[in-house]
Order: sequence, then C-alpha cells, then structure tokens
Amino acid sequence: MRSIFEGIEQTEVAIRGTPVRSPLFYRDLGMMSALFTASARAARALLPTPEHRLLSPAPGLALLAVHCFEYRDTGIGPYNEVSLSVAVTCGRSGGAFRACLDAASRRRYAAYVLALPVNTEIALHGGLDFFGFPKYLADIRFSESGDTRTCSVEDPATGKPIYSFAGKKIPTRPRARDVAVFHTFPILAGKTVRTTMVVRSFERGTRVLGGGFRITPGEDPRARLLADLAPGRLLEYVHVPRAEAILFEPEPAPGAGP
Repeated sequence: MRSIFEGIEQTEVAIRGTPVRSPLFYRDLGMMSALFTASARAARALLPTPEHRLLSPAPGLALLAVHCFEYRDTGIGPYNEVSLSVAVTCGRSGGAFRACLDAASRRRYAAYVLALPVNTEIALHGGLDFFGFPKYLADIRFSESGDTRTCSVEDPATGKPIYSFAGKKIPTRPRARDVAVFHTFPILAGKTVRTTMVVRSFERGTRVLGGGFRITPGEDPRARLLADLAPGRLLEYVHVPRAEAILFEPEPAPGAGP
C-alpha cells in the first residue's frame, strides 16, 4: 500500500511568522487511545452549539475518547499532545447504538474536542489560529515501566499534575491497510468548521471491554473536566506504536448553519 502522503499537494502557510506546509504531514507517530462511557448530561452541556449533537450509545450515556499522541516527526517538529473529546454528529440528529457501530466498522469517527494540551509553542499557535482547537500549553511526557506506558500532563509553571494516563503495551499486529478518519467540529471565527485527520497505523493492538487503560486526574482545576464527565466503562483500548497521518485544513461543516 502506498504512503498516504503520495499525491497530496502542500502549500506554504505561516504560523505567527514561521513558514510551514499545509496540510500538515506526520511522518512518524505513536498513539494510545481509549473510549469510555460518560455522562450524557455533562457532555451535552459542553457542546458549543445546537448543531453539535451528542452521539449516544444508550440513554444517559455519551462516548468519551482519550488520545495520547507522541508525534516524533512532523512538519512543525516533534511534539506531544493529549485529546479529550466526545462523539458527536453535526447538523443532523444524533445517533444511537446503530450509528456508533457504523462509525466503528467504517473507522470514520466524529467528535467535538473538549481539551487539547500540547507541549510546543508552534503546535499551540497553529491549533489556535488555524483550527480553533481548545489548546493550551502543558508539559507532556511519555515514560515506560515494565509493560505500561504512561503519559503525564503537568502545568509547565508549577509542575503540578493535570492528568496522567497509563496504557498497557498490549500485543500488536502489522496492518497493511489500516486507515482511520477522524473528523472534529471546532468553532473558528464564530462558525462551525470540520477538520479531518487521516491516520494510517503500521501496527495496532486493540482490547475491547478488557481494560488496559487508566486515567488519574490531578488537583489542577483543568482536571475537573474529567470529573464532571464521570468516565464509566472502558469500551475499547488501542495501542499504536507506529503510524503516519495527515491533518487537513478546516472546511465548512456539512449541514452547519451560515
């Protein structure tokens, strides 16, 4: 299978004076992610517009996704990032269990990002200026001990923990055609837009309803977000040691208002 970068034309843009090329290429990354049930009431209260409609697998439940990224080779240099998001649809009615299964089977996911800490200035400013992402600067580090990989998110000024995420290094298998598409719907210049990230995993391990991932909130006020969402059952844990990805520029969200 050819690289996902083949045939993709890039143009030059500037992030606060620094020239970069868009769409942004991620030539080497690692990722661990987890999908939890969460409080639908709390999740719905965090959505910015009526167009953002919660994708609910069952009454009273939302889907909370945690992604811990280690971007080792990108067009803006290496950086780390953590995404906290809830599954949504945009501009049409929210789905139920069938829609959730359809998203998983097609590997096309849609979410509203609630928090997106990063650990470099250029990643921060690019996300804020070009995408409207809820980014903030944090000290994000990955470490390993035995069969566990930990992602620690700390306040860079105080060193106090905001979150910590621990995932098992579960067995993986090579993947010849493993491509997933992630859509998010941030607000940019007062309008709902759609962003698209395409990720090709070279190897991936998945554990369904079997544990393997743990969230530890800190005492920082930003950890309150997870406490309010009340993560419940762990539905799926994914460990991806090696992947490549493309982050495309925002476009008008289908079905969104003017």
